[in-house]
Amino acid sequence: MNFLRALFHGPPFLHLNACGLDISDNSYKYIKLEEHPKGGYRIGDYGSVPIPSEIVGAGIIKNEDALSDLLKQTFHKKPYTYAAFSLPEEQGFVRRIQLPRMPEKDVAGAIRLQLDEHVPLQPEDVTFAHHVIPSETKKDTLDVLIVAYPKIIVESYKTTVQRAGLTPLAAEIESEAIARAVVPQNELANPTLIVDIGLTRTSLLIARHGFAHFTSTIAIGGNHFHEAIARTLNISVREAEKMKKRYGLSESDETKKLFTALLPLVQAIQNEIILRINFWQSENIRTNQAGDMAIKKVYLCGGDANLTHLVRYIEKNIDLPVEHANVWTNVVRVPSYVPEIEFNTSLGYTTSIGLALGTMKQSHLPNQTA
Repeated sequence: MNFLRALFHGPPFLHLNACGLDISDNSYKYIKLEEHPKGGYRIGDYGSVPIPSEIVGAGIIKNEDALSDLLKQTFHKKPYTYAAFSLPEEQGFVRRIQLPRMPEKDVAGAIRLQLDEHVPLQPEDVTFAHHVIPSETKKDTLDVLIVAYPKIIVESYKTTVQRAGLTPLAAEIESEAIARAVVPQNELANPTLIVDIGLTRTSLLIARHGFAHFTSTIAIGGNHFHEAIARTLNISVREAEKMKKRYGLSESDETKKLFTALLPLVQAIQNEIILRINFWQSENIRTNQAGDMAIKKVYLCGGDANLTHLVRYIEKNIDLPVEHANVWTNVVRVPSYVPEIEFNTSLGYTTSIGLALGTMKQSHLPNQTA
C-alpha cells in the first residue's frame, strides 16, 4: 500500500524511469526493470551496497546524513532519479478489521475514529493506508486491511532518499512488495504464507489477492545462524558463514555439530510458521470468512533462505508444500531471457523486485491517508 504516492501527487508510475530501493539494517538493494521487447520485463540496473553498523537499526535510520551520503554515491550518476522504497516491517502495523458497510469515501474517516483501538500510537502520529477486501457474501459489513506507520518513520525514510538526490515515488511496507514479487498470478486467490529470512530477522506474511493480511517478525536471521555455529564449533564467524553455505542442514556424521547448532533456530522459525497458520485459520473462523481460506503453500525468500536442506526440513514438519520463491515469476515472460542475478542471490532481492514491479504497473492501488 503506497503512502507517498498520495502525498506527492506525482505523475503516474507508468511513465517514469524508476527503481525499487530496499533499505535494511545491513545493506540496501536496488533494481530497475524495463519492458522486454517480447513481453514482460528485464533487468535494467541492479546493485547491493553494505550499510555500516550503527546507521540503521531495527528499521530505524539512526544517521540520516550517513545513509543519504551512501545512497548519493550509488545513484548520483544513474540515468534515473525516481525510486519506490521499502518501509521496515518491524516498525509497521498490518491489521484486518471489520466495519459496517458504508460508501468507500467514508471508510478512511471511520478508520481514523477507531485507529487507536488497532494501532498503539496516537492517531495524529500515524500515517495509514487501507484497502477494502472484496466480498460477495457479506452484505452488512466490510473487511478492511490497514497498514499504518509512525509518521516520523515515513518522514525519516523520505527525507533520507530525497537528500540522496532521488525523488521518492512511493513508500511501501516490505510485505506488500514481497507478495507482489513472489506469488504467481494464478495463485493470487489462494492464501499463501511467505517467510522472508534476512540477516537480522525473519518476517512472515500471509498474502491473498496481492495484499499482506497478517505479518509478524522474529529476531532470528543469518547472523544468528553464524553466531550459533561459531559458538558450537569454536570457530570465527567468517568461518561459520562458510560452513553454513557449504553444508546447511546436512545431517551427516561429518556435520552433526553444525546441524545441532542450527536446529534450535530453524525450529523456532518452523514453530512461528505453525503459529501463523493456526492463527490464520482461527481468525477466519472468528470473522466468518467464506470459501476455502486454508493456506495452500509456503514460500521461502530472503538472503538467508537458501540454507541447504531448509525447504525439505520445514516441509517434513508442517505438512504443507514448501519451496523457494521464484522472484522472477511476475517479471520474466520470455523463456529465452535469463536474469543476470544468480538464483540464490536473487532471493535477497525479493523486496526490491516487488517495489520495481509496482513502478511498472498500476495494479490494485489502495487508498492512502496522510
